[in-house]
Amino acid sequence: MIKYLLIILFSVQLLFACASPPPEKKPFWIEQANTSLSNGITHYERQQYELAKLDFQNALNAFQRYYDVNGIVQTGLNLAKTHISLGNIENAEKQIDVLRKMIPEYRLQDINVYVDIMQSSIEINKNNIEQALAILNTYLPKIESFDNSIKAAVLINRTRIAFIQKDQIAQWINKLESTASDVVTKARLLRFKGQLAYFNNQKEQASVFYQKALDEYRALAHSKAIYSTLKDWGNALIAINDYENAAKQHEAALTVALSANIKSDVLTILNSLSGVYEKLNNPERKKEIDEQIMLNSN
Repeated sequence: MIKYLLIILFSVQLLFACASPPPEKKPFWIEQANTSLSNGITHYERQQYELAKLDFQNALNAFQRYYDVNGIVQTGLNLAKTHISLGNIENAEKQIDVLRKMIPEYRLQDINVYVDIMQSSIEINKNNIEQALAILNTYLPKIESFDNSIKAAVLINRTRIAFIQKDQIAQWINKLESTASDVVTKARLLRFKGQLAYFNNQKEQASVFYQKALDEYRALAHSKAIYSTLKDWGNALIAINDYENAAKQHEAALTVALSANIKSDVLTILNSLSGVYEKLNNPERKKEIDEQIMLNSN
């Protein structure tokens, strides 16, 4: 969800002449920290979250060895975000707690917004809507003072809450649309529009919006976003009791989740499919799904 957190901390130096002396070799732990951080960023961008987690953990250990505060904070942010992507909410919150303790001690107030956006996402996922809203309301009155990436992250979570509360949905979609400037945010906006179209019983228009969002994500080969879009599409169809088409979208989401090997996503979609096939009176497929739930729960 927040790509601006991925920060590369090393620079590239150009060699201009063969006669120039070789660059001075950096101490091992500095090299280790920067290399691991860079690898983590690459793996995260490829949605290889388990590898990214290991890289960020290695980078964090290396930065801690010579107590590079900036390195610790930036790596901690990336590690927390990776835990969220993996569905490891407890570990994400532990990392966020560490960061919160460092903010006043080292006067790092500038990272408050990043930490709070992640915390608001966690609260929404835990259905703690009032807590999430309280966090976001800290930033909404001054939203115009932030850059577009932060604006989008805040407004995306506020729009998620609008759908949950079924209140002022169109208003928050319009605010997000005025901010959406990158492909990923525009695709997320299309998903919201699809959800709203189903809410307004505009089924054909909803399908168009979701398909456009999928096309955008497929062009980026962004498996996590594709999974989320298929899941959302299926959930929107469940909300209007179209279980047959919901099963199609959630079966596709299951294929993506299994290929990406993100256990929390696999279990989420399996549990949804179990309920869908019960509604469709398909005991054979429900039994297969329930067996997969048992296997993936161990």
